[in-house]
Amino acid sequence: MTIAKQILTPGFMTGMSEVSGRHFKEIVDTEFNKTIPKPNNLKYVQIALNMAEIQKWQETTKHLNNPGEATVRANWRPWRDAMIDAAKKIKHCGADFLTIVSNTAHIFADDIEQASGIKLLHIATPTIDAIKKDGIDTVALLGTKYTMELDFYAGKLRDAGINVIIPADTDREKVHNIIFQELVHDIVNPESVKIYEQWQVRALSSCTPSRFACSSPTVVASVIL
Repeated sequence: MTIAKQILTPGFMTGMSEVSGRHFKEIVDTEFNKTIPKPNNLKYVQIALNMAEIQKWQETTKHLNNPGEATVRANWRPWRDAMIDAAKKIKHCGADFLTIVSNTAHIFADDIEQASGIKLLHIATPTIDAIKKDGIDTVALLGTKYTMELDFYAGKLRDAGINVIIPADTDREKVHNIIFQELVHDIVNPESVKIYEQWQVRALSSCTPSRFACSSPTVVASVIL
């Protein structure tokens, strides 16, 4: 059996972190072969950014107390430019659309799509579809503090008629630190697992932290880095 010609070629922008990108690709390949068996494999274009550089750019907002989205976007401009450059290269290599394997990076989703000219599959779109398919109207959003505190992601969910619960300040800091001190290093700490389980969430997406999740009929959290 051979792959049909009409299958689109996705572009993957990864490296935010290497761990989440690696697990994402493993799941994509597994799901692809459920539909089209081996020895076929999905053709794709991938560029990985350097997580160390991204963390350096993010450090510019670390000292700020509750910076607004405009301030964060301004301070993170080098990251935005790096992602636009990567998106242009992905398009040039023949990808039909782009997927950015990071929630936080979607603060620049519109900029990347407009500047690169490649169609972006926004990470919130399949999340919203899955939430609605399950008949859920309220979700808990776990991620980096920027994903939780700013509106670029939660706003997409709210615009779709979904109620979004954000953890309190102390819990947001705990979740954020777990991501950068443990998950990006592929570390699963039992004590950290308990913090996620306290939210009684069910992860929707193909992401490393989904291993923390436990079932709940009413609440969903999207926790891709």
